[in-house]
Amino acid sequence: MSYDWIRKYQTVSRLTGFNVADVLEKSFDRNVFMENDGTAAVIAERLFGVGKRLNNFVYLFLDTMIGGGVVYDGDVLRGTNSNAGGLALMRIDSPGQGSLL
Repeated sequence: MSYDWIRKYQTVSRLTGFNVADVLEKSFDRNVFMENDGTAAVIAERLFGVGKRLNNFVYLFLDTMIGGGVVYDGDVLRGTNSNAGGLALMRIDSPGQGSLL
């Protein structure tokens, strides 16, 4: 399974290009499935939360980004870059430079 989107969308620049899924699969000899935090959260809500009884919903949360996930017609939407529910990184201005919160 290819996880190229993980290597492209890093907020920690020195980890860009590092594919944690490959490392974990080789280290533990197990299949590894990776999701971004918003998609993982909406999957959990769909399986264990209020989403169990809903076929269409959006799950939003505020963390290092405004994120979330989307369930449509009972299926989790991932989008082209596996970030269908992600809205934006939160940029903050600190004295002398901008940074990501």
